Amino acid sequence: MYKRPLGKRGDIVLASAGGYPKDINFYQAQKALDYASLAVKDGGTIILLAECSEGIGSDSLSGFLQNAASWDLVVDRGRQKKSYHPYGLRGLVGRGIEVFLVSEIPQELIETTPLRPFHQIGTALDVALEKHGSVAGIVLMPYAGSTLPCG
Repeated sequence: MYKRPLGKRGDIVLASAGGYPKDINFYQAQKALDYASLAVKDGGTIILLAECSEGIGSDSLSGFLQNAASWDLVVDRGRQKKSYHPYGLRGLVGRGIEVFLVSEIPQELIETTPLRPFHQIGTALDVALEKHGSVAGIVLMPYAGSTLPCG
């Protein structure tokens, strides 16, 4: 793990899960959200880059994500069932953070989840900049799953 000083939280955090095998599916990639959530402002946007060639990767996580209007609901479902530990999702609860997922997961598999699907990083970044403005603070985390922002 790497500890990196962070001057201030960003409006947008561009976070890579860290490549294979850390991005083989969303179950693995979502662990990077834990550290990315430490670098983003409340109401901010995390753009998670993860190939997810094996989709969500967990039937229970997929079930908790489906038809969930918020991250709070996903985490609550996991806690109630005790069959899923919400690793990287805890830091999203109650903060109004939007997560854009740039992956190969078909849009129809995640359109009813709190994730906002994209297949191109440029498109995701354009949408985030439209939301936060052209002077938005951006934090880059190329290895978000193993980088702890601090300070």
